[in-house]
Amino acid sequence: MRHEYIENPWYFEGEVFTEENIEKYYGFVYLITNLLSGKMYIGRKYFTAKRGKKRIQSDWKKYYGSSKTLTEDVTNIGYKNFSREILSLHFTRGDTNYWETKVQFELNVLEEKNENGERLYYNNNIMSRYFAPKKEFSPEHRRKLSESRIGISFTREHKENISRSKKGGNTWNKGVLGSTKGNTKKRSEEERKKISQSLKEKNIQPKYCKNNKTEAHRKKISQSLKETGNFATKNPNSPDNWEADILTKDGLTTIESPSVWCSLNNINYNALKAWSKKNLDNERLHSKYNIKIIAFRKKGIEH
Repeated sequence: MRHEYIENPWYFEGEVFTEENIEKYYGFVYLITNLLSGKMYIGRKYFTAKRGKKRIQSDWKKYYGSSKTLTEDVTNIGYKNFSREILSLHFTRGDTNYWETKVQFELNVLEEKNENGERLYYNNNIMSRYFAPKKEFSPEHRRKLSESRIGISFTREHKENISRSKKGGNTWNKGVLGSTKGNTKKRSEEERKKISQSLKEKNIQPKYCKNNKTEAHRKKISQSLKETGNFATKNPNSPDNWEADILTKDGLTTIESPSVWCSLNNINYNALKAWSKKNLDNERLHSKYNIKIIAFRKKGIEH
């Protein structure tokens, strides 16, 4: 390894980069070039590696990238036919990763091609998330494929055979336990009965069951309603907790249940309440419903 590194070392800004130059740097972004084909590879390397609880020096001196194609070329044609250049040095792991990704995108390593139409870089992906596009068909090739499918269709008999083969089958996830995790084990009838019995003993009902209140919970609700009268008295915004003094053609009337009165007289209760809260001009109510609001208040408040 030492002999290999001496003959083909890393270069940084035109000079050989040695162990003494590492100082406090964490890693570097590099460029490896095939001197015979001109094909390149952009990557990053850390100067140290973790072994157990300790950090030791990594194999950066003899490193030739993580690309399988690149390492195969290095083995086949020899390391002397490759140049290794450090593009930038960084003090943190995060900076090293960031600048690797930035340079890869800026140089378009996944799509850039040479004058012969061949890919210019060995890189097949960026961050293991973005991958080099697959081989594209030429417009002529796509046209021929399209034309070859024109006029092809299934016969009526073929369609009936397909339909018949699908009938009677279960859906792909019916009765499957943990299908989203790839577990295709089915629960037996005995297992389902045991689960059901266990839930009954613990007085636990499935989440999808609407009536999942325990007996103690029901009694507590019932007792609360008996003490307070009804839900309306517990909810201060309930229509049944309001009353209104309204002037109609028959005179001044106190309406104990404005919502019911509005319903019987085809009047919008929410509009009535909103107009009274905002103290809007009663002429609008008078012109539309032939009434005027004198007061709109919660029950129990003196006139």
